[in-house]
Amino acid sequence: MANIIHRLAIEYLPPDASTFAKDNNYTFNFITWVCLFFFVLIVGLMLYYMFKYKRKSEDDVTPHISHNLVLEVIWSIVPIIIVIYMFYVGYKAFDRMMDPVAIFEEVGPDGKYIDLYINGKQWSWDITYPSGEVINSTRSLFKDENDALKWGYTALKKRLPLLDLKNLAKNGLNDAFKAKVDEVLADKELFDESDADEKEKAILADLKKELTALKTYEGKKFELTVSNLFNKYSTFTNYLTVPVGIPVRLNMTSNDVIHSFAVPAFRIKKDVIKNRSAVIWFKATKPGLYIYTCNEMCGVDHGHMIGYLRVVEQDEYEKFEQAIVGPKDPWEEGKKLYAACSACHSIDGTGLPAKQGPTWKDLWGKSGSEHVMGVGDPIEKVDEEYIRESILQPNARKLKGYEALAMPEQKLTATQIKYIIEFMKSPNQKPEKE
Repeated sequence: MANIIHRLAIEYLPPDASTFAKDNNYTFNFITWVCLFFFVLIVGLMLYYMFKYKRKSEDDVTPHISHNLVLEVIWSIVPIIIVIYMFYVGYKAFDRMMDPVAIFEEVGPDGKYIDLYINGKQWSWDITYPSGEVINSTRSLFKDENDALKWGYTALKKRLPLLDLKNLAKNGLNDAFKAKVDEVLADKELFDESDADEKEKAILADLKKELTALKTYEGKKFELTVSNLFNKYSTFTNYLTVPVGIPVRLNMTSNDVIHSFAVPAFRIKKDVIKNRSAVIWFKATKPGLYIYTCNEMCGVDHGHMIGYLRVVEQDEYEKFEQAIVGPKDPWEEGKKLYAACSACHSIDGTGLPAKQGPTWKDLWGKSGSEHVMGVGDPIEKVDEEYIRESILQPNARKLKGYEALAMPEQKLTATQIKYIIEFMKSPNQKPEKE
């Protein structure tokens, strides 16, 4: 019976990609088909009896029937049993999903499981890995049309040769590095243009050009240049990525209003509330690319609070972990973090609606006389101390004209704040470094 219901569900349910999907599919479809059965039965009988017992003339007299004990017992007991069963199958799956300790029952003999930390805010998700790296949902949507090698063109795993280059770069421009560059350039699968459009062909040509230049590169910025190349052409690091077959526990909270983290393909959903912790877990069963969303109306850009989740094989996940750690370019990292701030702060000085905050263009270093504060004590100039305060305590001192707006607190690490400050110093052009 369960298999029949599961097959009938394929057409109208999202793909099932976690251990919870089967039980949830069964519960959903059991309730749906029971409701459909009784709807047809009750409405069908009602219509049938309307015509069968319709009065034939004004002289017809409706017979007096007081009750039927057998029928009354049946239509009382049977629905009760069905409803109790509905509750049982639904609660059993729900209780296991919400139990933070149940994850250990799914842990294999190697004892592996992953803890991720998720922070919902208007209007994006920050996912922090154990390494401290933060993946922001906004960055996974490719809002910038110039993002290189989007996932739809070439499988993301084909970017992994660039990770080997990044690792080899730590030893400088040597024969092993040059040999690896030649190997990547000779990779026919990586540079296959059979299904590429003109833009994608241009991206591949640009990649070839940059790889070729690396073979003869000289200068102090060699390792940084390779790192930037990897980041530019390896956009998969923007995805929330998890391994197949290893349990993942999500420790969640909210930065402001109520949000609700949901992955339809995993059949998981959990509300998150400010100053409260929420936990949910899952174990992915199928590699692929899925979406995660906010399922609670949380404001004007609620519909943008969505990102991509990537499930990969365990060996590829290990390479992903390597890719998101190591030395970083503070300005580039600040630019990534700015994606979550762009809804309220421009970097080009353009006029913004009253609901949004001040532009970051030419903001850094402005004196107090130029940057008069409407609330709180005045400042001498926009410096690191003021920016740090504005992020952690955004309502302590407000810019004149923005007193009525309430910016939510941003739960960022000290390192992330440093990255934002580096970007804010020169948001429109990356500064040259020695």
